[in-house]
Amino acid sequence: MNDDYNKPGMTTFLAVLVFNLVFFVYLSFIHEGVNDSEINKPTETSKVKL
Repeated sequence: MNDDYNKPGMTTFLAVLVFNLVFFVYLSFIHEGVNDSEINKPTETSKVKL
């Protein structure tokens, strides 16, 4: 049987798909997240007044 699909394109697609899934699992379940102390919270004087 002779397949006529783009084999390098399929390999690239599968590699990117696997990378995205692994990265999503890393961000969802392994990464600790961001500490609240690292976030610059706005002060009372910098709030927008309407």
